[in-house]
Amino acid sequence: MRGVAWWHVLTVLATASFCKGVGVRDQRLQQASIECNSAQYAFRVCKLRHVVLWKGKIWLPTTGKLHIPDVRLHDFFLHNSKNSQDVQLRDIAKLVAPADLPVLNAANVSHHAHAALIWRLHVANWYHAWADTAANTFIRLCTHFGYCEYGAKGFEDMLLVWLDPAPWQWVLPAVNEAMACFGRTHVSLHDSLGDVAYVIDELLVGVGNECRTSYCYDRQEGMHAITPQHLEGWVRFARRCVGLPAEPPMRMAKPRVVFLNRAYQAGRSVLTMGEAYAHFHVLGGQDWGASYELVYLEGASLREQAALFNQADILVIPHGAAVADLTFLPHASVVVDVSGHEAHQSFNVDHLHLLKPFLNTMSLSIMLASEAELEPITGKILRLEDAFRDWPGEEKLAFLLSADCPYEHEFCRDVNIRSKLFNYPVPVSDIIGNVTKALHLWGKQRKQRKSASSPGLLSHSLLAAREV
Repeated sequence: MRGVAWWHVLTVLATASFCKGVGVRDQRLQQASIECNSAQYAFRVCKLRHVVLWKGKIWLPTTGKLHIPDVRLHDFFLHNSKNSQDVQLRDIAKLVAPADLPVLNAANVSHHAHAALIWRLHVANWYHAWADTAANTFIRLCTHFGYCEYGAKGFEDMLLVWLDPAPWQWVLPAVNEAMACFGRTHVSLHDSLGDVAYVIDELLVGVGNECRTSYCYDRQEGMHAITPQHLEGWVRFARRCVGLPAEPPMRMAKPRVVFLNRAYQAGRSVLTMGEAYAHFHVLGGQDWGASYELVYLEGASLREQAALFNQADILVIPHGAAVADLTFLPHASVVVDVSGHEAHQSFNVDHLHLLKPFLNTMSLSIMLASEAELEPITGKILRLEDAFRDWPGEEKLAFLLSADCPYEHEFCRDVNIRSKLFNYPVPVSDIIGNVTKALHLWGKQRKQRKSASSPGLLSHSLLAAREV
C-alpha cells in the first residue's frame, strides 16, 4: 500500500459528506459481518456488511462476538523497503453494540448502499488510472459482487474512494472521469474529520497495491485472474462509458497514423510533425495512402482521448498504454508502442503478463522478430521543467510542435544526448521502420477483414508492447 496507513484510509472514507448532523437514531443498523476470500496477500478481498463509517473509523455493529479475519496487508515494492508495511484488519475494525454508536440523523444518513475501497495507486497518467484502477475495479466488482453488466443497479449505488491522489492532482479530471463510470465518486486531497456517518450495506476492502513485476503477477495481482467473460464485459463497459459503441468500428478507408505525444507527461515525445512528414511523404503508393497526424493530449478528457483512439488505425505512442488503447482502438489496428527510458527495458517481459489475457482471448499478436526488438526506441525526448507546465496552452503547443526545438534548450534533449545518457542508440529510423511494417501489416489485415463475415470482439495486432 506504498506507505499509506490504515488510519489515513479510513480518514479518506470518512470525508464522504453524504450524511451529517445529529438527531434521530438510525434504526436500520444490522449486525455486521466480515467475509474474506482465501487468497493470500496481494489479492485478498474482504466484504464488510452493515458497517458504519464515522469519524475516520469503521464501526461494526454487533450484538455478540464477531470474528475478524487476520488480513495482512503487504506492499510488494520490495526494492524500496521503506514503503513496506504490515497491518492487520483487526487493528482498524471497531466492534460496538448498536446502542453505543453515536446518534445519527436518520434523514441524513444515506440509504444502505454499496461501497468499494480503492487502495492507493501510483497513477501518473490517465491510462494508468483507466487500465489499472478502473479495469481492476470492474473485474473485482464483477467477481465479488456479481456486477458484470453495464448499467447494473449495483453500479448506480457504488461509492468509490480513490486514496491520496495529491501527488497527481494534474491528472485528477481524467481520473475522476474514469471512476465516475462506476457511480458516485469522492476524492479527498486533505485530511479532514467531522461528524460524518455513512451506513454501508457491503464494503469491499481490497488488499494490495499497484505492482507490475512478475513477483506480483505470480500472486494474482493485476489482471492475472481475468476471464474472457470479464474481458468482454470490461471492454463493453469501458466503451459505453466514454460514449462509444460497444463494438469497435471496422475501418476500411485509408489508414490514419497518429503519433501521440504527451506534452504533460515527463515530456516524452516520439516525432515532431516535421520529422514525420520528412520521413513519410516520400513513401508514395507504399504507404497505403495513409494520413499522418501529430496529436498532443494536453488537457484532453477521457472521452476525447477515447474518440481519438477509436479512429486511429496505427497508433505510435510513447511509454505504453497498450492495455488502455486496446479498449478503444478499432478492429485490425496496430499499436507501435515506443518505450523511451532505459528502466522500461527490464519491465518488458513482466508487461507481457498483463497482456496475456488479451493474447489468449482476443487473437492479439505481438510481432517481435528477435529479442533485440525489445530494446527501447525513441526519436526525441523533451524534458519539461515545472515552469513549462505553467506556460499558456497555445505557447506551449506552438513550441512543442515546432521542428526547431533546440536540444540545448532547457526543455529539450535530442537523440544524441539521450543516447549518451542511456548508453544505447535510439535512432528515429527504428520508429520509421516499425511504422512502415505496421502499414503493411494493416494492409494485410484489411484484406483479410474484407473477406471475413464477422469481425468478432476486438481482434487487434500489436507491433510491440512495452510499458513500465
